[in-house]
Amino acid sequence: MARKFPSRSYLIARLGSTRLFWRVRYGIDWITFKRLRVGFHLKNGIGTTNTEIRYWRAMTKGSIVPIILAIIISVGLYTFEQNLSYFHNIKWLHDSFIGQYLSHPLDNDSYVQMLTVIAGVTGVFLGLYFTAVSTVISNAYSAVSGDVRDLILKDRLGNNYVKLVAFLTALSVLLLSFSAANTAPLHLAIPLLAIVSCLAVFAFVKLGSRTFFLSDPTLFFHTLSDELIKWVNHASFRGYQWNNPSFQTHYRKQALRSATTLATLAKMSGDKAELQTKSHPRLLNNLLALVGVYYDKKHLIRSDSKWFGRKYQHKQWYLTESAAIEMATNTDTTLQPNEVPDNTWLEDIILTVVFDAFKADASIGDYQALYNKLVSLPDFFKGIGSDWLAQDGEKWHDKLSKDIIAKLTDNELIDETQEPYSIATVDILGSLPMSLELGFIQAIMNVDGDKLRNRLNSANWTDKFAAYQFQLPPMVIKVLEQAQSGVDFEKQAHAPHKTPNWYITELALHELDLAIHQQWQSMMKLLETWYTQAGKALSDAKRYKQAASIYSRAIELAWKLDSHIERLKELSEALNKDGHVDFIQKAEWDWDKEHERVKKFRDVAIDGQAKLIPHLWNTGEPNPDMPDFFGGAVHRTGEACYEALLAGDTERFKALFRPYFLGIVGIFDSIRPQVIGWETSSAIAWMSEPILDLFDISGYAYIYAEYHDKPDLWVECKAVWDTYLAGLPLQLQSFAIISDYHQTPRGMITPRATLRSRWQIELGRQLNSLPRQGSNDFYSRPEVQHQSEFIRRIAPWDAHMPFMHADAIDVFTVKYLLNVPTKLKVDFGVRQGKVTTVNGRQGDEDA
Repeated sequence: MARKFPSRSYLIARLGSTRLFWRVRYGIDWITFKRLRVGFHLKNGIGTTNTEIRYWRAMTKGSIVPIILAIIISVGLYTFEQNLSYFHNIKWLHDSFIGQYLSHPLDNDSYVQMLTVIAGVTGVFLGLYFTAVSTVISNAYSAVSGDVRDLILKDRLGNNYVKLVAFLTALSVLLLSFSAANTAPLHLAIPLLAIVSCLAVFAFVKLGSRTFFLSDPTLFFHTLSDELIKWVNHASFRGYQWNNPSFQTHYRKQALRSATTLATLAKMSGDKAELQTKSHPRLLNNLLALVGVYYDKKHLIRSDSKWFGRKYQHKQWYLTESAAIEMATNTDTTLQPNEVPDNTWLEDIILTVVFDAFKADASIGDYQALYNKLVSLPDFFKGIGSDWLAQDGEKWHDKLSKDIIAKLTDNELIDETQEPYSIATVDILGSLPMSLELGFIQAIMNVDGDKLRNRLNSANWTDKFAAYQFQLPPMVIKVLEQAQSGVDFEKQAHAPHKTPNWYITELALHELDLAIHQQWQSMMKLLETWYTQAGKALSDAKRYKQAASIYSRAIELAWKLDSHIERLKELSEALNKDGHVDFIQKAEWDWDKEHERVKKFRDVAIDGQAKLIPHLWNTGEPNPDMPDFFGGAVHRTGEACYEALLAGDTERFKALFRPYFLGIVGIFDSIRPQVIGWETSSAIAWMSEPILDLFDISGYAYIYAEYHDKPDLWVECKAVWDTYLAGLPLQLQSFAIISDYHQTPRGMITPRATLRSRWQIELGRQLNSLPRQGSNDFYSRPEVQHQSEFIRRIAPWDAHMPFMHADAIDVFTVKYLLNVPTKLKVDFGVRQGKVTTVNGRQGDEDA
């Protein structure tokens, strides 16, 4: 049976009527109070002591090392002085200047005075420096966070100077203490103090001049960038405890602090008008370079590291599985978001403030400032591509494009001084997808399929660092990490069967092929949509030169893409060579389709450029500081006209020939005033060239209409000429002069003759590919077999001859110009032999 004890209430009720009870209780309560009071004072005293200790530790932080160093040096100087006689006995030292100095007695009063002056002056230096720093902080950094103000105190140059002065002061005080103890002056102390004091004086001059620039926050970039890269290195596989989640989280927090402070500096410098010329653009370029360095190191960080942190990714009600919707419905809650790694947190913080600065310049129409800040972007985007991060490049290009294109298409007038910079800005914007693709191809070029296979096969996958020895896309690194974890588990579990290296190799190479295919498709989608949309938007907004710049970049990129496909094909075949595993998901490459996509991309760009020809026609004097968008558009359209004729593409030729015709007329009119005053033959040569190009294309329109049996090619060409000459019949006389000039032999190559020769050689190759009638006669010239008698007549006599019996200019002159009804007396200079060759009939006189 449990024993029951009387309760406190029961005792009070039973004993409360006695005086002794209350006296005893009072005594017990008094003792308890005293005990608690003593305990409180003791605990409070301990707490106060701990607080004081913490303040003393904070106050002495950074002081211990200079004091200890000063003590060591002072003791060393004293020890040397005590053993001075030993050095006097060294003969070569005794007879030298140093020996004479060491044997010379020193004046104690002067020695003490010197130490006193040094200690006082260094104290003044410290006071002046901290006064200047406090002034800068109160004026320029009063409204910013403590992290930014703390940067000034962490300034390396200032910190090193403070340490130097603190050491010099401490050394002087210690030597004064020695002197107070009747110690003789120390010989070595004087030259040491003289040198260090001079260093302190001149360093203060440099530091003082630098104080005037402390209000420029960009000076602290290197301090923060070095700190940020330090934390990145710690988080990579070479860092301390890089695989420990707690350390990963710590590294992320420290890097977040540095990155946030960098972003604050960028915003501050962007708000200061005096920093817009040099400091702010330099800071933005440095930030881009810093992100580029991070991109180079990013693949060295474990893909599931806490360094990347976590973020929520919200679901859509009608794109979510039934189980999640059922739970949300029954509990009347929202869909629970997925928690995914935040793989881009660091670059998002830094690049957001950089691209916001670009947007700020675009929003006020300051394209000169914007251009100065954008000049380093192509290299940055190329670096992104070479790091296998094309998706990141697309994201930032999309942001920049929206900001710039939106401003340019808002129909506001652009100042004349800003117009060239707006074109240059758009040109940089148009070059960024190309830089991204070039970086990607550079990464492809650095991969040797056979060498990579051998390295993967020979890798030691029990090594936890093995996955990070390869510069490969993130998704491939992740596969290698999983393979390494599996091999490590098999080793610890003493599994009888181990994953062979060849399987890991096949897995990695297959994933690499998928990654390459994914990035290529993503970039092609960007190229196919962005250039067309941007060019059309600018053209609709009447920014014709800006649109021409976009289309010019697209045409340049198309030429590169076509050659890059062959490198992709070569690498893909190397990666899939001798494969033993049949994977379910494969990279579906269709190389012919990719070539066709590039061709279509180029054609669309040329079509867009051709539509700009009427708007780019400028009768004024050309500006040598601006690209010749008009001439470039006309030239490219002419090349495209020939390609359409070669392919027998009637619709494309119809779409291109009219703007090309108009462009050539515009080129002719723009050249004429520029060659006034030139030597006559040279002026005529340059004026004739664009018209001869038009004659040539027109002649090919007739030839290829016969070759492809598509008369609409010639019908379209003739209709354009008829319309033009009906409106300007006197122009026929100018054309006759140009034709006569062309037909007159001069024994020299005209400026654009080589370009036209390419067309002629291509046609000759085309005609020589036709079958010829057989003949046993060695001297016979078998005729090509073709349904057109005209083609059979002008084709080369021999399959090894590239040139025809009559060139395209002759064909056009005979077939059209000679037949134009006119009352003018014109002579086109075409001899009857050529007329006979082209028409197939005899004549005795020259036309």
